[in-house]
Amino acid sequence: MQDHSVMLMKLERKSWEKFYRMHENPWKGKNEIPDIYDLLNKGSLILDAGSGTGKSSLSYEKDFKIILLDFSMNSLRNSSLATEKILGDVTELPFKDDTFDAVIAFHILDHILMDKRKIAIQELFRVLKKKGYIFALSFSTEDFRYGKGNEIEKNTFLRGNGIFTHYFEEEEFLNLFNNFKIIKFEKRLIKRLILKKSYNMVNLFTVGIKI
Repeated sequence: MQDHSVMLMKLERKSWEKFYRMHENPWKGKNEIPDIYDLLNKGSLILDAGSGTGKSSLSYEKDFKIILLDFSMNSLRNSSLATEKILGDVTELPFKDDTFDAVIAFHILDHILMDKRKIAIQELFRVLKKKGYIFALSFSTEDFRYGKGNEIEKNTFLRGNGIFTHYFEEEEFLNLFNNFKIIKFEKRLIKRLILKKSYNMVNLFTVGIKI
């Protein structure tokens, strides 16, 4: 099983590199974090973990100090953010304990296998300062893309592009953040029109504080 997991992670890394080589700016719009200005002081240090091109932190670059981290070199190269960019793995973060005021973890846990997800959360917890915040967003099992591809673990599907995606049940998602005090949880629904047909994009969003 261990060898199989390693093989899948290597395949996904290569697949993401290929994806960002073919698509310089694949993500449209911005991921808004409405609570961020209420919870953080301007100038706070934020880690955007599994940042891709930085879509989730693009809106906040002028007010906060943001560090992008991703395991795809091409995604970091494609980012328009004028900030520090670090090639790294969220399961083995190259930072000291208690470094960041906040962590953004948008659609990173969805692309980590089961045996590594808890390690990733432990690492994010470790690098956060006491009373630091985590903002997390992941796909729900209610999303219209759920079930597409080959199921390689429960609710985790590998598609032909070599990228696998996990879709979370609500309880499973919240259980990942047992070390945090959850101060907000919500289900986010976006209607997407494809070839004149409406589909539901469903995400789970939470805000937690390190206590």
